[in-house]
Amino acid sequence: RDNMWPHRLWSKCHGWSAGILPLLHRHVLGVQPAQPGARTLTITPQPGPLEYARGTVPTAMGPVHVQWRKRGGRKLDIDVEAPKGVQWRRGSR
Repeated sequence: RDNMWPHRLWSKCHGWSAGILPLLHRHVLGVQPAQPGARTLTITPQPGPLEYARGTVPTAMGPVHVQWRKRGGRKLDIDVEAPKGVQWRRGSR
C-alpha cells in the first residue's frame, strides 16, 4: 500500500518510461531512434484525429523538441529541434 497514490489510481513503483509517455513520444510525436544512442532519429507522427501536437523527447544526446500540425487533410507540417550531432529524417506513414 505504501507504493500507491491515494485512491489506488497510480503506482509510484514504476519509472516514467513504464507508462503512457513513451507511447505518446513514439506514436503521436513519432520519434524513434534509427540507431543506438539516438544519433539518428526517424520522425513519423501518427496523428489520428488530432490537429496538432508538440512535445519534448529525452534522448541520450539531449532533448528533441517536435511539433507538428495538420495542413489540408493528411499533410503534416513538422518542426524538429534536435541537439547538435543528431540527425533526423521523416519516415513514411
